[in-house]
Amino acid sequence: MSGLPAVERVDSAVHTVPTDSPEADGAAAWDHTTRVLVTVRCRDVTGLGYTYAQAAAAWTASDLLARALTEQGRPFRIS
Repeated sequence: MSGLPAVERVDSAVHTVPTDSPEADGAAAWDHTTRVLVTVRCRDVTGLGYTYAQAAAAWTASDLLARALTEQGRPFRIS
């Protein structure tokens, strides 16, 4: 596995998008949707992923995941 390129950078962003009108599902109500966007860079390739979640998910990606991928130097063996 040592011949694999290293992950150089992990970035995250949070986007809050208002809904057209208030929405509800019987248990909760909301007037916006939050999207967390994460990019992972390795050489000249950038991967992109997103999810609809609370903003705290961005911290998980930019801190915990980034540290595991960049500092450990072994992106395919996260422990």
